[in-house]
Amino acid sequence: MRDPDTRAKMLKQSFSATKWSLLVRDAGKVEEKLLSDFLSAYWRPCYLFIRRDRGRSNEAAKDLTQEFITHLFENKILDRYKAELGRLRTFLKVALKNFLTDRQRMEGAQRRGGGKKAVAFDDLEIDRLNGMARSGETPEELFDREWAYELMITAIDTVQAKLKTDGRETYWKIYQAYDLDPAPENRPTYSSLGEKYKLKEDQVTKHLQYVRTKIRDAMVKQLNNQVATEEDLHREMEDLLGK
Repeated sequence: MRDPDTRAKMLKQSFSATKWSLLVRDAGKVEEKLLSDFLSAYWRPCYLFIRRDRGRSNEAAKDLTQEFITHLFENKILDRYKAELGRLRTFLKVALKNFLTDRQRMEGAQRRGGGKKAVAFDDLEIDRLNGMARSGETPEELFDREWAYELMITAIDTVQAKLKTDGRETYWKIYQAYDLDPAPENRPTYSSLGEKYKLKEDQVTKHLQYVRTKIRDAMVKQLNNQVATEEDLHREMEDLLGK
């Protein structure tokens, strides 16, 4: 799993706390800063979809990801969003599929963009994504898996910061030691964690459960910010969180 501290350096802005109702204002005009935050946060699912679709190379996928982002800005694609269109994830996938279909028809034409709204591709992230792209999953499955991963990482960042603010850093240290750091076979025991942090085993259990619950709640909150209706929220929770 990507370390939250490392990710915080790579991704300085996050769209996760912004509802569509805040993104689309003034008769549907998209606020550029919020859209820029969104694109910074969610280039990875788009890159994975493009990379897997038609078996494109890494460089081709990066070029098309950049071009797709330019396309979103220049053609004001998100200005077309209406609440009744439903889920952000679905809306963006449809926009991406339409873009790739159009580009396939225009193959050989000069690409636009010139670096506008550039994505800062991180080499370590590209390596991780390329490893995923070599799996047998479809572009849609990869997009959804990375989307869920981004939700989780952002939720972990949020909860870690809140625990620190609340003076509950031991909660985070126990969660990190048990759920984040080790391979499953090297996972510490509740007894060893209790001894290290001067807690009883049942207290270690409660600490872990507390953090896990807070992370899940943070993920649900993000999903709520990416849908238009309660029904869509439940469908996203089932699709991405297995609930």
